Amino acid sequence: MTLEAIWASGGLYNKDSIAHKREVQKELAQLHQDIPQLANKLCVALKRQRQLFEMEDFNPGEYANIVDLISLAGKYNGHYDGWIKEKLEGLTYQFDGKYWPKPEELIGAIGDFESSQSPPSQGYIPEDVMGGRTSHIKDFVLAFDSDLNECRQIPNSFSFSNAAIASIANVVLDLSENKLATSEAVRVIRNRRKGGYYKKV
Repeated sequence: MTLEAIWASGGLYNKDSIAHKREVQKELAQLHQDIPQLANKLCVALKRQRQLFEMEDFNPGEYANIVDLISLAGKYNGHYDGWIKEKLEGLTYQFDGKYWPKPEELIGAIGDFESSQSPPSQGYIPEDVMGGRTSHIKDFVLAFDSDLNECRQIPNSFSFSNAAIASIANVVLDLSENKLATSEAVRVIRNRRKGGYYKKV
């Protein structure tokens, strides 16, 4: 298991991989903020449209209902078309519009759902790497140590020495001679992590 962790670490925790994950997390965080705002804006617009049609005697042609919209969304989904569509549309004959949420209420629910979610986090790279300042040796040490600690098949008492971690980093990250990790650098990184330094940055 330790050899597998070492083998995988080069691809998972190298500078480019972590930089990419940071960019993805940044985009996801922005979408996490945007989606509720966009959903609310569309919900308000749909409500206003319905209000104007009803108050000002304009002909809407036909009001969209939830079932029609679901069928429209699933028109290229053979599983929906073959197994669900007929049963769902059959319910519209049993229950009229007052029993169904309006399209704008569904849009509003999308915004409410997104607002209730926690901010996006990475599945296998620890937060003190994702949220800290970029440093490829520091990022590797923190991520690799975390990976080993979370592996249930490796005893919690097992830990590589500072020198061993430095050697692993030098090999899997293919560091140049003038940028090699040292046991002292690893010691400092580990001590700062224990002291909560990276969570404060």
